Amino acid sequence: MKLARLLPAFAVAGVILAACGGGNTGSTTTPATVPSDLSISSFDANFTYMPKLADLVKAGTGKVGVLLPDTTSSGRYISFDLPYLTKALNGAGYTSAQYTIDNAGGVEAQEFSQAQALITAGATVLIMDPISSSVGSQIQAYAQSHGVKVISYDRATFTGTNTYYVSFDNVQVGELIGKGFVKCVSDWKVSNPQVFELDGGQNSDPNAVSFAQGYNDAIWGDKVQTETAGKTNSQGMKLVGEQVATDWKNDVGATIFQQQFTAHPNINATVEANDGLGNAVVQVLKNKGIAAKKVPTTGQDATLDGMVNVLTGYQCGFRLQGDLPRGAGRGRPRHRPSGRPDAAERAAQRHDHAADRSRRQPAAGLPPRPDLGRRLEHEFDRDQGQLHRQGNLVQQGRRCQLHRRRHLVTDLSDAAAPRGGVNFRPAR
Repeated sequence: MKLARLLPAFAVAGVILAACGGGNTGSTTTPATVPSDLSISSFDANFTYMPKLADLVKAGTGKVGVLLPDTTSSGRYISFDLPYLTKALNGAGYTSAQYTIDNAGGVEAQEFSQAQALITAGATVLIMDPISSSVGSQIQAYAQSHGVKVISYDRATFTGTNTYYVSFDNVQVGELIGKGFVKCVSDWKVSNPQVFELDGGQNSDPNAVSFAQGYNDAIWGDKVQTETAGKTNSQGMKLVGEQVATDWKNDVGATIFQQQFTAHPNINATVEANDGLGNAVVQVLKNKGIAAKKVPTTGQDATLDGMVNVLTGYQCGFRLQGDLPRGAGRGRPRHRPSGRPDAAERAAQRHDHAADRSRRQPAAGLPPRPDLGRRLEHEFDRDQGQLHRQGNLVQQGRRCQLHRRRHLVTDLSDAAAPRGGVNFRPAR
């Protein structure tokens, strides 16, 4: 889960792992210090600062092991996490022999087994996105017993003495989802909104709880994990129900919404915690013959499915917080002082034109454009790629600057306290 969405987490994690693991395989280490000019703003989409951490890498000992959870709950783990982590590690001076990035494929036993294998192979630091808090704790305990430090990123592991946590202001992520949803309901002119909320894997991921607290606060005025059915707000919305798609499983989400939509056919607005769950709901709506721009859905992670659903009018969008000034993109296009559109807006206009063409196609499926997926991937992969949805619900700054960027850690020496958007602290 997650907008810079991933870059700051990887960059900060890179600083920690550079100090813990590295290319020195002998019994002594080379003295090294954290560069004095280092701050969260040092990192950009091209990871140009990472070579300055080379001395830290040389000073460390052992290898680095990286554990990713799955490939199905979100496309981000293949599209973003894997290449960004690889680029960050290579940029810092690691060779391919000094680190391994594994993916557990959604199997907890597999993730634990991979952790054991990495430690046996010489890893002195693990950076992991655990499938669940239980397997995260298992991995942490095993690593601690072998003197290996752990960086738990994105999903928290609050156990042990050698565990660090790198994450985001996840309640704020939910707030942004909720605010985008409220605006979308208005923009799409949904009459008498009957809302259903499909939460992420709260049973295994603490972040999912925070997301729900955020969007429930933004929509209903209650910062709660689960809102009471029947709740109303000043915009005339009413909550039909709220359920959890356990373990972020999209098929579970699809089944839940299928049942709810059958039982409550008056549902005409939905909130989902990520693009995967949003897409699950979209497929149910399409199978029921619901036309585009009739039932709002939401999301995060900026997956290809999410972008396609935005462009074809089934997903409101995923509000992207990049390097835009506060308030930019919330009512009018952003221009340079000269009044000429910048590269971001020109890219956005191209996407608007594509969206206009898409809306002229039948609502039941994707436009008959075999190159659409390839074109979206190509444009999104560009460093200056921008996606701008009608109503300014989608706006992207730079490639890595996805949904969840807020106020980040600026003082890496203060590792004991959560700071704004990135919580960077030893677990208690």
